[in-house]
Amino acid sequence: MKNHTRRIMALVLMTVLCAGCGVVDPNSADTSSIKAVTAKLPEESASDSEIWSSWRDETQSLEVKNGSTISFDLKTIPQFLLNDDNENRIYSPINVFLGLAMLAEASDGDTRTELLNLLGYEDVEALRQYAKALWNLNYEKSDKGTITLANSVWMDDSLKYNDNLLKAYSEEYYASGFSGEMGSSAMNAMMQKWINENTGDELRNEVSELSSSPESVMNLLSTLYFKSFWSDKFDERWTKTETFHGEHGDSDVEMMNQRHEGTYCDTDKYTMVSIGTASHAHMYFYLPKGDVTVSDLVRDESLIKSIDGTASFKSGEHCDIEMYIPKFEIHSTLQLRKGLQNLGVKKVFDHAQANLSNLFSDENKMPAYLDDARHAAMVKIDEEGVTGAAYVEMMAATDSGIEPRKVEFRLDKPFMYAITSHAGSLLFVGTVYDL
Repeated sequence: MKNHTRRIMALVLMTVLCAGCGVVDPNSADTSSIKAVTAKLPEESASDSEIWSSWRDETQSLEVKNGSTISFDLKTIPQFLLNDDNENRIYSPINVFLGLAMLAEASDGDTRTELLNLLGYEDVEALRQYAKALWNLNYEKSDKGTITLANSVWMDDSLKYNDNLLKAYSEEYYASGFSGEMGSSAMNAMMQKWINENTGDELRNEVSELSSSPESVMNLLSTLYFKSFWSDKFDERWTKTETFHGEHGDSDVEMMNQRHEGTYCDTDKYTMVSIGTASHAHMYFYLPKGDVTVSDLVRDESLIKSIDGTASFKSGEHCDIEMYIPKFEIHSTLQLRKGLQNLGVKKVFDHAQANLSNLFSDENKMPAYLDDARHAAMVKIDEEGVTGAAYVEMMAATDSGIEPRKVEFRLDKPFMYAITSHAGSLLFVGTVYDL
């Protein structure tokens, strides 16, 4: 039996995560000692239209009743994107939301109350119902695009856990379960392999440094992988080298070019264009006007609400747009602890006040607290389409018949972007200051 002098929990929310030490080749390491129970996912026999029809009404009714994730997005997007150094950042609200929802399940008392307040829900039952609907509504695998959300629970094989909690993780969050020796090379290799498999190997470099701690009692991992082709792909012949006027100096970028009829918004603060994908996802690009900064856009609640669908693009106009969009691949790693504490989630990090009593069986109760929470993500766009990956670790257009106005949209200076799924959920939001 281990001496758990520090009983800790970790939460890793991925798009990208760098954690710990001890590099292991996950494909060559011996992981036979790790016991695994793979999550049973919903049947994937229904067509896209049937999936949409089946879950849309349930999810929309939950949104009306419980407020969706908009309050969570409005609080967390500025908290995790704004930074004094104006560095490129990526944040996946849906990834972090689902990871924190799983953490709330393990908590109780004031610790749970703080998490529920941030997530925007009064009780864990309503949160659980919405999280499950959100997962089902967004999960997609087709020749048009992919959105895969995956959750997993990593446990110490010397401890006894709460069976009801593990059942909820499995049935409501579709979480796979793994047990073994925390901090061992086998456990670390298996965690790395699982994340790579569920993020399309897009975060392999970051994941290579991921490791569990011998003092951990549980690790929660949540991942998101998104890939879709533009509905109208860019022609590589029109991609040219141009100058991007970044926050910290000019740089040469590969600038894609395309004539595109679509929604163009021209407000006092920004201009915006959206590009659709074959899977009905959308990517929005926001270019600040005049003295307005990218940080100003991040703080603009009406802009965030328009992405979430709770407010409309009042100035939207169908235009013939000459678009100049830079190719880029950006990786971002965020330490969530300070930001979560700023948002009122404090007790779970305090070893003297944290209440994670739902983790264990009645005969095996012990104090535990959240030691770390990290979130990593990447977004890549090119002529073909857009790819995004993320993970979290918690260690415990209508045609009016009128000739459209011709406009130019050139992204050659710092900007903000957002990616929504076919269901309208906010998958990624990011800021680009330099390329």
